[in-house]
Amino acid sequence: MYLLGKATTIEWEILATVSPPTLEDLGIVIIDPNGYMSHTAASVAAENYTPPTDVANGTLTYVITPGLLGYWRIHLVLNNGNNSN
Repeated sequence: MYLLGKATTIEWEILATVSPPTLEDLGIVIIDPNGYMSHTAASVAAENYTPPTDVANGTLTYVITPGLLGYWRIHLVLNNGNNSN
């Protein structure tokens, strides 16, 4: 449940890999309740990203403050120009 006007933290777990993405490789796609989509490349602060290693999972957190009532879709993506969700 998200509250309007209240900061909400979303956390993704990134599985262990020998080739972890850099922070610059990641972006966030946000689709608001009206269906408007925005892509926020490099929108995550460095202190909110712990890259995975070959033996340990990593994490990425993002804070959003919903300004519209309804269902929000928030996706972590690779910034390769071909990935939209």
